[in-house]
Amino acid sequence: MIVLVGLAGGLGAALRWIASESGDAKRRRAATSSINLIGSLALGVIVGLFRSGRLSEDALLIVGVGLLGGFTTFSTWKVDLVEEAKTLTPMVARTGPVLVAGLVLAWLGIAIVGGFN
Repeated sequence: MIVLVGLAGGLGAALRWIASESGDAKRRRAATSSINLIGSLALGVIVGLFRSGRLSEDALLIVGVGLLGGFTTFSTWKVDLVEEAKTLTPMVARTGPVLVAGLVLAWLGIAIVGGFN
């Protein structure tokens, strides 16, 4: 299982690199935020499917931990915010909306597939 999770993580990281490295720094930062929001929704769906009995634990680990864990990136997003904002106030102002949106998308993903039942 660890090999499959690792391979999926490598694939997710490669997909993130492809999505975020095309373009200038501003476009890269927008891509990183978009990747994290897409990942929040996708992981919500995966968790919801698992909770409702429609996805195996192995699939949860491979897709959720591996693929989506490699695809999303909390640390790169934070470094991008610091580089762009350079001071605390704009950094906090830009962090809040993306954090809230990510939480809403994760909740929505679980709700869409009936994972709260």
